[in-house]
Amino acid sequence: METKTKSKFKGNFNWRVPNIIASFIEGADAEAFLEEFNGLADVDYKGNSNIKVLAYDGNVVAGSNPFAVVLANQILRPMGIRTATPADLGRILESSSLPLRRQYEDASLVVRTDKCSYDRNTPLAQDLVKQVRARGIEPSTKNHIMIPLTGFDLTNADNQYGLAFQLRNDVELFEAPVLIGKNNNKRFSKTDDRALPIFDEGGERRLYTQDEGLSWLCLDSSLYVLSYGGDLAYSDGDGRVVLIRG
Repeated sequence: METKTKSKFKGNFNWRVPNIIASFIEGADAEAFLEEFNGLADVDYKGNSNIKVLAYDGNVVAGSNPFAVVLANQILRPMGIRTATPADLGRILESSSLPLRRQYEDASLVVRTDKCSYDRNTPLAQDLVKQVRARGIEPSTKNHIMIPLTGFDLTNADNQYGLAFQLRNDVELFEAPVLIGKNNNKRFSKTDDRALPIFDEGGERRLYTQDEGLSWLCLDSSLYVLSYGGDLAYSDGDGRVVLIRG
């Protein structure tokens, strides 16, 4: 005969409760979003090819670069939807709520100095250094400023991209000394609450970074953190824009 005894525990385990709701640009509204995105790029940004890098592959909208992510925010923000910050991507990895491996996700820009080894980025770097200084923060080779892409609006500009990033009033600026160049190629497994590396010689992930100029910050297909300069307009079919609701 089965007997019942009073348990000595109350179920207080380390339950994983998702605190964000995330999605790629997929589902019933994916094609309609892309149509509106391209229409806005045509009307407000002269059909700039550096923005129009997204494509619908029959299941999900693929492609990503910082310009496209900022424009996506401008469209989605009135609906209470935004793109993922680095911290959001860290939470998604912890909860396994989206498959982030085998593609890349753009999340931030990193401002260091007003000169870039990739010359095309120098006008953007100069402009952003001025904007960050106006907020009372001095970016430098030792004081790297991480700015989530949710904190920008997109403007037309007279440079090789034809575009510039304008800081929003609600932007959050994060000092990120971990991104200094001497940490390039260091290993890590865990990250802090901003999803920046906590170094560990035995870690399976890597950080790639630099000391100067402007760069993107993204999570790559191997879950490495990339924060080095290059073509900000680059996009390919492995890119994904990650959306956050609420």
